Amino acid sequence: GFTPSVENRSHVARNAGIRHCTRPLLAFTDDDVEVDVHWTAETVDAFARDPGADAVCGIVVPAVLNTEAQRFFQFDLGGFGSRYVPVRFDRRFLDANLAVGPQVWRIGAGANMAFRREVFDRVGHFDERLGAGASGCSEDSELWYRIIAAGGACLYEPRVMVRHHHRADWPGLCQQLRAYMKGHTA
Repeated sequence: GFTPSVENRSHVARNAGIRHCTRPLLAFTDDDVEVDVHWTAETVDAFARDPGADAVCGIVVPAVLNTEAQRFFQFDLGGFGSRYVPVRFDRRFLDANLAVGPQVWRIGAGANMAFRREVFDRVGHFDERLGAGASGCSEDSELWYRIIAAGGACLYEPRVMVRHHHRADWPGLCQQLRAYMKGHTA
C-alpha cells in the first residue's frame, strides 16, 4: 500500500479532519496564505447562494510582490488566476472539454477551497498519492474532477479571498513549478 511521506502529512490531516468533522461545511487553506477578514462569511454565503454547489473555491491574490520571482509567477505565469466573476463548473464543463481533457485546475486552487461535508460520502476523500510530498500537487483538482464526474458542481466565487505568499526566490519558484507540473501530469 501507499505510505505518505512526512511532507505529505497535510493531505493525511485533511482526510483526518474530514473523517472527524460533524459540521455541514469544511474549509481548507494552505500554510502560506492569509485569509481575508470576510473569508468565513463569504464562504458560507457562497454555499447559500448556490445550494447545488458541492465545493467552493475562491480567488487567490498575491500577498506581496516584492521580488522578481514573485512578480514573474503572478504576471508572466498567471499566478492562481484572476477571474473576478463567479463561475459554476459542472458536467457541462467536463463535456465541453472532452477533446482536450478535463482542465479542472481552472476551477481554483487548493489554497482556498471549501466543501459540503456530504460530498466526501459520495466521492471519497483526497487521494493521498497526490499532493505535496507525493506527486507534487493536484489532489484538489482530482477531487474536483470526481465531484463533477459524479454529477456535482464546484463554484468559483471571487468574494472568497485569500492572499498567497508566492515563492520569493528563483530556486523556490522553480521547485514549486516542477512540483506543479509533476502533479498535473500525475
